[in-house]
Amino acid sequence: MWHSLSDDARQAIEDLRRRHGDRLYDYLRTTLDPGEAELALAGTLMSACVHVKRVLDDEHLRAWLYGLARAHRASAASRSGLRPYLFANLESPLSEAMAGLSPAHREVLDLAVRHGLSHVEIALIFDAGAVQVEALVDEAREHLAAATSHDAGSLPDELPIVTAPDTLADSLAMAEPLGEEQALWRADGFPAQPTPLPDAPRTPGIRFPGMAKNPPFRAWEQAEEFWQRRPDESDPEARLSLRPLVPALRVFSLIVAVVTGVLLIGMAWSGLQPTRRAHTTPPTAQTITLIATVPPSEPAVEEPPGPAPTPAPTGRATAKPSRDQAGPGKPSGTPTATGRATSGVRIRRLPEPAAPSARVSPAGISLGQLRTGSFTLKISPGRGRVVSTSASDGIVVDGTRFTVAAPLSRPGCSPSNGAGTIMLTWRATNTGDGRTSAGATTTSGTVTIRVSWTVVADKGTWMPTGRYVNDGQGHWSNCPNG
Repeated sequence: MWHSLSDDARQAIEDLRRRHGDRLYDYLRTTLDPGEAELALAGTLMSACVHVKRVLDDEHLRAWLYGLARAHRASAASRSGLRPYLFANLESPLSEAMAGLSPAHREVLDLAVRHGLSHVEIALIFDAGAVQVEALVDEAREHLAAATSHDAGSLPDELPIVTAPDTLADSLAMAEPLGEEQALWRADGFPAQPTPLPDAPRTPGIRFPGMAKNPPFRAWEQAEEFWQRRPDESDPEARLSLRPLVPALRVFSLIVAVVTGVLLIGMAWSGLQPTRRAHTTPPTAQTITLIATVPPSEPAVEEPPGPAPTPAPTGRATAKPSRDQAGPGKPSGTPTATGRATSGVRIRRLPEPAAPSARVSPAGISLGQLRTGSFTLKISPGRGRVVSTSASDGIVVDGTRFTVAAPLSRPGCSPSNGAGTIMLTWRATNTGDGRTSAGATTTSGTVTIRVSWTVVADKGTWMPTGRYVNDGQGHWSNCPNG
């Protein structure tokens, strides 16, 4: 696999090794032997090069690489089995304490503290929730602090990151990337993990800025069943404490504030309403207007009504409006079934976003005497990916690169040309922004790339036929007339 990659692909793998190789190797080294960890790292870099199109967001690249490393680590463990956690400094008390943690607590703490991954990145690796990861990290910190006198913050100093060996180039020649099987990948492009994170037994507490980590409350005021006796119940000062009533007082204050606010708003609204005169409208003159409503799931934009058109003068006297039609107390607008005038507001739905389109660059590729090439698929607006590829006989497509299985030369007098096509089937979605468009528009299509190449003529060896060697008389072995 390594020998069939282009120079650009090998340079991309080298860039990934230089930026992330040491930390990925350290992550693999904690459960694998050095040789297995080196081969798993080579497979991780190879998978990142082959499946790079699965990463839809560059911000998730680091989490995606750790997910690939974990998938290759599971594959290596299926062959030889996982080993206990191995750190560079095995004699460190922190190393022994880390080895005593459960596998889930040990792994999330290692990723969060030594490797510096955020809770969101760790959650992406395991397809879990960030709150669940935060709870596991907090529990691991507490267990580690209870087992040793050190805090988890000293892990990077006593257990530094192990450097990847210089022999990685030899392992790349034997490495194999992850396959294209559907069971190996999740819908978001991350590799599927064989062992999910366990549920955290407790939920992390919410802490506000300026709030102490350990508030000076008595234990019975925080979490105690009502039938249990307090340890300080004999203390008269504790019995007179009003702290147990604080939650109830807060809820009561909130209810009073809400009721008072509603009453004030109702009084203000009643004061703003104009006084209406009671009048009787004949049943035949009453008009009922039904106002269409828009489902709450679709945003709507209100448009103010336009000015009413002024009728052109015809020279005839218009009829004087009756008392029922024009009175000082008659509200403007069209009366509704409830007797209130509508404001004439029109409601329109936001349109769907524009459909995505795809463009391949370049549309035509002339390889000449080369046999490999690459292309780029650009989708706008929205995001998408290639779902399937097909090509003419002799053309093999791998990601965004392709190879032509044609000879470089052929016996004959003149060169010949070959041609073929590559067809890409894509699928993309454009999501509305909620202001000018709403919903999502999904579309798919195909694009075609024309490929051509040249086969050089191999005339063979010169066969002299004259009396002298250099008299210019003779012919080529593969081209008698040349």
